[in-house]
Amino acid sequence: MTPQMILVFAVTAVVFFGFIRERQPPDIIALLGVALLLLTGALSTPQLLSVFSSGAPITIAAMFVLSKALENTGIIASLGALAGRLAGASWLRAMLLLMLPVTFVSAFANNTPVVVVLTPVIITLAHRQGIAASRYLIPLSYASILGGTCTLVGTSTNLLVDGIAQREGLAPFGIFDITLVGVLLAVCGLAYLLLFGWWLLPDRAPDARSVSAALPAPGDPGDPAHTPRRRKAPLAVAVILAVVTLAALHVLPIVSLAVIGAIVVVAAGCLTAGEAYRAVHWPIIMLIFAMLAIGLALEQTGAMRLLVNVLDGLTAGLGPVGLLLVIYVVTSIATEFMSNNAAAILFTPVAIGAALAAGLDPKPFVVAVMMAGSASFATPIGYQTNTIVYRAGGYRFSDFLRIGLPMNLLAMAVTVLAIPRVWPLQAG
Repeated sequence: MTPQMILVFAVTAVVFFGFIRERQPPDIIALLGVALLLLTGALSTPQLLSVFSSGAPITIAAMFVLSKALENTGIIASLGALAGRLAGASWLRAMLLLMLPVTFVSAFANNTPVVVVLTPVIITLAHRQGIAASRYLIPLSYASILGGTCTLVGTSTNLLVDGIAQREGLAPFGIFDITLVGVLLAVCGLAYLLLFGWWLLPDRAPDARSVSAALPAPGDPGDPAHTPRRRKAPLAVAVILAVVTLAALHVLPIVSLAVIGAIVVVAAGCLTAGEAYRAVHWPIIMLIFAMLAIGLALEQTGAMRLLVNVLDGLTAGLGPVGLLLVIYVVTSIATEFMSNNAAAILFTPVAIGAALAAGLDPKPFVVAVMMAGSASFATPIGYQTNTIVYRAGGYRFSDFLRIGLPMNLLAMAVTVLAIPRVWPLQAG
């Protein structure tokens, strides 16, 4: 252990502890860590600048813009309103009609705006049914998370992990490469919610002040007046489909297609330039850049190699599936207490290094990090959509543990069993 390695480990530990304490926003905590690494020389200025050439944060920013176009043109709200009209007074029917479209849309659009737009729609529906909104809002968040695992563009975590894997020398993922595992996880997760949700979900009264602070003012989606660009909805859908299709055909890299799509929807008037800039969640983007810099410092100082060696020692004798399970578990635990993107950035290089050290193909281990980094169900702080419904539904922390911990275990079992059947773990 060199002094620089000790320093980088210490900074990483402090950043991790800061994420858990939540005294400052996670992006500020991570940026403070970067500042300390720069001041001590553990991270050089050229290394810092190289982080900003990563395509993953640019793709994520462009996808925020495309998601805003879907929101502005009323696509998301219309799907929720239609499901609400068809649901009647049945909780089970409402769950089916809401969760399936949410899962599908979240596979191709950032799931955060999906949850933000549909939350007031679901609160209204629950009120009309005489059912507590808390019986719907956690499933809304979970369905959006499950949908995000189904394609490369479904969540920023997938795009970010793919970008790091490419930086580590792996071939790019196709947009549907993870779909089989993601769909299987989504089917099992939705079945769990439908079968056990009514008994596990609580009746909570939301805090009206929390709802008004966290959400846009609810409106009639058929009027979310709130969607003045409804006539441009076909164009927004066409652009999203074009980005997905061309990416699947490998016509251009996903970063190029996402940027082109974002430019087109702005130029066509689906949203203004100001709305496009505001649609980008800059704290998330800066958190990604900061964690990429910390990850680079771990790599350049040899600290990452030490982590890999420790992990290799701990998993000796477990075999390839045992290593896959360990990678999933440590990523999943970290995701529940820190940003899912931060956990993905931290553990993707570790997973790749551990797989290569064991003579295994790193790709399935990278998929495990993708799934574990997204499948955050047990706490309201591990994933942004959980945080949104946490406030809006008046939930307690224990509510997420009760329904989310079994969901985490289910996701782990499905993923670890499915991945080796899609990608052989042995190299070559």
